[in-house]
Formats: sequence, structure tokens, C-alpha cells
Amino acid sequence: MVNKPKATVKNLQFVKKLDNIIDDIEKAEENDEVIEGNRRSSYDLVMIRSQYIDRYDWYDTIFEKNGKYGTKDATGKVLLPAKYDGIGELCHKI
Repeated sequence: MVNKPKATVKNLQFVKKLDNIIDDIEKAEENDEVIEGNRRSSYDLVMIRSQYIDRYDWYDTIFEKNGKYGTKDATGKVLLPAKYDGIGELCHKI
């Protein structure tokens, strides 16, 4: 398994902005509109998004605090507070 840098809030914000741009371009393509200055199709941007996401580790993590366990998402947001004796395997990803 390759060690990837953990995703940050900034990475998530970039993905959300890219999602909005993709949505706008897809709507324009459906209506046969031309977006001024756009040189990429929605397919191109979806591929760029996929490659960007693949560069980072988006998986939730288990953390320990005072002998109890909780989980955080990839950006560090606490999903489950540290109040459990143990947590099984995590599989959530962006």
C-alpha cells in the first residue's frame, strides 16, 4: 500500500469547487451552450477530479483519547467522539 498524504479541508474544498464547475458544464452541454473560456469537457474535469482524489488518503481514522476511541473524517472532523472502548474496521471514503 502506498502512503499518501492525508486529505485536508483545503483538498475537500477544491473537490467541491470542481464538482460545482462540472455540474455547470454538464448543464451547459445538455443545452448545447458554450461557456466562455471553457476548454475542457465535463468528462475531462471528471477525470482530473478522479486523479486528484487518488493522490490523497480520504479514509476516516480511529483516534484514542484518555483510553477511549472515536473516529475522525479525512479532514479531522470528529465523527464519533472518543467515548468507546473499541471501534472495528472503518471503510468510509470520499
